[in-house]
Amino acid sequence: ALNAPRAPKEPPTPCRPEDPVLILLTSGTTGKKKIVPHALKDCIAGATTLAVGQDLGPTDACCNAMPLFHVGGIMRCVLSPVLSGGSVVPMAYFDADWFLANVTAHQCSWYYASPTIHQSILDAFHRKPVPHRLRLIANAAAPLPPTLAVKMRETYSAPGRRCVLMPSYGMTECMPISSPPVGYNLDRPGTSGQIVGPMCQIQNGNGEEMPRGEDHVGDIRVKGHPVMHAYENNPEETAKNFHNGWFKTGDMGYMDDDGYLYVTGRSKEVINRGGEIISPTEIEEALLSHPSIKNLVAFSAPHDILQETVGVCIVTPPGAQRVGLAGLQEHAAQSLHPSKWPFVVVYASDVPKTSTGKAMRVRLDKRMDLPSLSDDTPELERLFEAEMVAPGAPVQ
Repeated sequence: ALNAPRAPKEPPTPCRPEDPVLILLTSGTTGKKKIVPHALKDCIAGATTLAVGQDLGPTDACCNAMPLFHVGGIMRCVLSPVLSGGSVVPMAYFDADWFLANVTAHQCSWYYASPTIHQSILDAFHRKPVPHRLRLIANAAAPLPPTLAVKMRETYSAPGRRCVLMPSYGMTECMPISSPPVGYNLDRPGTSGQIVGPMCQIQNGNGEEMPRGEDHVGDIRVKGHPVMHAYENNPEETAKNFHNGWFKTGDMGYMDDDGYLYVTGRSKEVINRGGEIISPTEIEEALLSHPSIKNLVAFSAPHDILQETVGVCIVTPPGAQRVGLAGLQEHAAQSLHPSKWPFVVVYASDVPKTSTGKAMRVRLDKRMDLPSLSDDTPELERLFEAEMVAPGAPVQ
């Protein structure tokens, strides 16, 4: 039996365009993880769109620190360089100093990462600048704060070579959705760019398209390639998230007259302060310019009358004094209505994140077991400390 001849193998059958070739899990930021299968034609459509949108070519090299279970790590950092004839420098894990060493050693021209990784690389570069030829940095996982984008552009640009910062928007179920044109000059703060992948509409709760403009915030819905066709083995979630062929992203936003998309937040992340809907990202962008704030997330905190109020989890730079509630509100007053000022502050060594680097806002008050507060609660009883732990573990 050991010497029996092996049966001849069947010749390999090429994948058809509709065959699933990429299977991913959603991040679970706002609920249970779901299985997302992508067909070959959707992967090709998404990767080609990304390659063309970033003007990638054979001379471009990507330094990739994004995990390969992340749709951006696969679609943007692997498939788009392959289709454009470029190359990828894959890192086994992320370390900011090692990342910069690879950028120099392999003459990388671009990379793609989340805001927390951008900040870590920027800090490392300021400690020890290195020679580089970065011409493009794309953002992932969470909105890129405009102040951070400007700092990065000023730091990495050189005479005769401007480093372009590109915000973008995509998700496990559809990558990409929007990105600004090549050469974008950060002249539209808060935008994730123009639609570059599927069809996209801002719709109301009845599935009707809404007018353009910042006064018309609604559900962001997408349709066509590269949107996945259905969740695997989950007809209930598929039926819940598709309406007349349109996929509900779970995000809210608006589109301006020039077709630029503005994502104002996850529908489950918004703060409902007594009926007023507040976007966490708006609060974060207003407060990040404070010199005593290195990073932060805004979230919904419990209130006895309003049900929800504004909470912020703050990371203080090393050696800096913590900013108090009065100082935060004074800084917020420069750009925010009083209803959007922070009411609760949690000081932490890091912001809570998922395994893919996304800021964790949903149910953060319950994860930290915050008490319900009232307008009569003294200021000192609205200040807390938290110790952040590994993604997925309870926050202490």
